[in-house]
Amino acid sequence: MKEGFTAMTPEKCSLKFFIALILTSFVPLSDSYSAVGIVGEQVSGRKNSGAYAVAEGGGGGGNNNFHDCNQNGYSDSQDISSGSSEDVNINGVPDECSSECDTQISGLLLFHTLESTISNMQDINADGILWLCFADGTNVVWPAGLPYRRIEISRSNLYLYSPPGATATIENFGVSSSSDPVINSTLYLYDAQNIRISNLKLIARENGHALHLNNATVSKIRNTKLKTTDELYSDAALKLEGLSQITLASGINIKGGAGVSVGQSSAIGTWQDSTIDVQNGAFGVSGFVGLIANSEFKVVRRSSLGLGSTGVIDSIESSVFTSHMYGPLDIYGGYIGSISNSELKGNLLYGSPVIDFNYSGSTIGVIRNSTLEGGIIVDSWTACNPIAPTIHLIEDSMLFFNHAFNWSDDCTHIYQIINTTCHHDGSPVSCY
Repeated sequence: MKEGFTAMTPEKCSLKFFIALILTSFVPLSDSYSAVGIVGEQVSGRKNSGAYAVAEGGGGGGNNNFHDCNQNGYSDSQDISSGSSEDVNINGVPDECSSECDTQISGLLLFHTLESTISNMQDINADGILWLCFADGTNVVWPAGLPYRRIEISRSNLYLYSPPGATATIENFGVSSSSDPVINSTLYLYDAQNIRISNLKLIARENGHALHLNNATVSKIRNTKLKTTDELYSDAALKLEGLSQITLASGINIKGGAGVSVGQSSAIGTWQDSTIDVQNGAFGVSGFVGLIANSEFKVVRRSSLGLGSTGVIDSIESSVFTSHMYGPLDIYGGYIGSISNSELKGNLLYGSPVIDFNYSGSTIGVIRNSTLEGGIIVDSWTACNPIAPTIHLIEDSMLFFNHAFNWSDDCTHIYQIINTTCHHDGSPVSCY
């Protein structure tokens, strides 16, 4: 059983139960599919052709049961069981080899063409999934000089798929018609359930979101790049609002102005193996995140992780949070269950705190096997009353600070410190 702090106040338990209920309450919507239309470069009902062909049999030193369709040296069954390949239609063959496309698109297309294509898709393969495959080099754009518009998707059980290593891009070149990033988004999922996205690149110009979920659920988004080009003023590249959920986000790369925003009623189950490198805030949580693992968050201005008063992060493991100008963690209330095997690095010269409590009642359960570095480790900008910020346990960790001789302010309640070393200006000092 994974270790972590479990003692919680009734208020925290109620909050986590409510958010957990959100995570388990999404039910894919039924949908009636219309007839397929041929639009632009799309080809309807293409199966096992081109980049999607199945490589049958062979290999494995004479073992006829060894199948390695993507020729990576591992059997197809190993790829699927390890999670390195998906098998959405459960046919025993990795999707990159066997995706039987209901519709395939290629070449240069406009936004409205993609919208029309999706609206007219039909489940030709009768596998319960609308497979929309992007051929290598596909570029879906909204032209420069025209007012912004977004691609709106409300269909369910849709898989936006491009083969691993392919370059398929959806890009908005439009001129901002509003300061509202919702209007200026690139891909907008509204009331769309059970969406999957693999191996795409989504780009938002000026102040838009690259991917925006509103009352939508994404079961998996993998190996996808999100970018905002206005690095100083843009909103989050990935935004979740309303009752939106991402069950698994893996291999995500985000660049630009800001990274991820998880709204108060939204949730991400697992965020793993991903990188965010932005200017103005990497990961903001007012809803629920179950696990952050094996990921890196880098930001020039502001914090790399911001937690709102209703935000809950159950566990952070083996991740790195870096802020070049300020502190990596900015907590306006909310709860983090555990931080383990991670690095939290702020700017030593500016004297910024590693953990900046900006609201009473903020809580971190356990910090374990981690390195914290900054001007001061813990600071609180609010009065100690009515409820002082709390860290229940710091264990087997190293704390480096140089701004104030005391590594923590007098307001924050730290109940227990075990096997932890403190260093002030490079010299060991007492943590106790």
